[in-house]
Amino acid sequence: MTAAGSSASAASPADRSRTPRAGPAKGPTDESESGDWTLVICRDPAEIDATRWNALLARQPSATPFVSLEYLRALHASGSAVAETGWAPHFLLLEDAGELVAACPLYLKDHSYGEYVFDWAWADAYRRHGLEYYPKLTGAIPFTPVPGPRLLATTQEQRLLLSVVKPEQLRRVLGRMLDESEFLSSYGIRSVSRFHLEHPYELHARGMDYRLDYEPGESRTKLFGGNSNWRGPIWFPLNYLIIESLHRFHSYFGDSFQVECPTGSGRMMNLREVSLELARRLSRIFLPGDEGRRPVAGPYSIFRDDPHWRDLMLFHEYFHGDTGAGLGASHQTGWTGLVAKLLDELGQGEHYVPAGG
Repeated sequence: MTAAGSSASAASPADRSRTPRAGPAKGPTDESESGDWTLVICRDPAEIDATRWNALLARQPSATPFVSLEYLRALHASGSAVAETGWAPHFLLLEDAGELVAACPLYLKDHSYGEYVFDWAWADAYRRHGLEYYPKLTGAIPFTPVPGPRLLATTQEQRLLLSVVKPEQLRRVLGRMLDESEFLSSYGIRSVSRFHLEHPYELHARGMDYRLDYEPGESRTKLFGGNSNWRGPIWFPLNYLIIESLHRFHSYFGDSFQVECPTGSGRMMNLREVSLELARRLSRIFLPGDEGRRPVAGPYSIFRDDPHWRDLMLFHEYFHGDTGAGLGASHQTGWTGLVAKLLDELGQGEHYVPAGG
C-alpha cells in the first residue's frame, strides 16, 4: 500500500518509521507526497498522534467515542482488531503542509465477522464463480453498529471526496442512469435497464445458461416466493441511496458539474437539481394525476373513484417500472415511507441543504 502528500520535515511521530516508496510495504506506515499534501497509511494506531486525531474528531457534528483514537488503540492492543483476527488496520491520514486535515479508520479484512454490512451473499456468489471476494477494504468501527463519522475532516468548508468513480466515470454512469429508454422512469430509477426488454442479458458459465430480462412488474418466476423482483421495478431504498449520493457529489463538485437530464433532452442540471428531479418523479407515484388517479393505485378504480378510499394510500414494497403501480407487500412504511422525506425536501426547494452536505 502507498499513500499521498507534504514534505518529510512535516512528518508526525507516526511518520518516522516508514517503508521506502520503491520497496515492499513492511513498516507500520507508508507515505507519498504531492506538493504540500501527504497521504499516510498507518498499520498501527499506536503510531498516530492521538491529540491531532481527536482534535479532528471533535470538529465533527456527530462525534462518537467509538472513533476516538483511544478506543481504536484499545481494540488493537487487546488483539481484537489486528491482522491475525482478520482486521488489519490501514488508517488514512491526510496532511496539508503538516496539518492533519482528514483521517479515516480503514481495515483490510479477510472475512465479514464483527461488522454490520451484510455481504455474506456477495462473498458466497464470488466463491461459487471461482472469484476472490476477500481481502476487502472496509471503513468501519469493529464490533459495533454505532452511527457516527468515519471520514473525519477539518471543516465543512474544506470538501474532501472519497469515491469509487472519477468525474468522467460519473458522467458516463449518469448518462445511462438518466436515460428514459434505460433506467430513468417517470416514477424513479428502475432496478434494471429497460434496454433488456428487447435485449436480454445472457451468460453461459460452467455448463449453465443464465438470462436477465427487464421485468417491470411482479416476478414471472417463483424465486423468493414470486413476489419480490429486482429485475425492473422501482425500489425506494435504491432510489433514496442514489439521491443521497447525488447530494454528496454536489456538495463537493458544486453547481459547475452538470449533466443532461433526461439524457438526450438538452436540459443541463447540476447534481442537486438531478436529485430533486428524481425526488419529484418518486413523489409522483403517490400524487393525483390529471385524471385524479394516483399511480400507486394501479388498475384499482376504488382508490380513484370512491370518496372513502381515494385518499387512502398503501406503502408498497416496490413499484411498476413503467406505470408506478404499487406491487409486492403493501405495508412497507419503512423504506417506502421515505417518500415523506422526499416531499419535505421538495417543499424546502432552494433553501434545502442535505444532511452532511
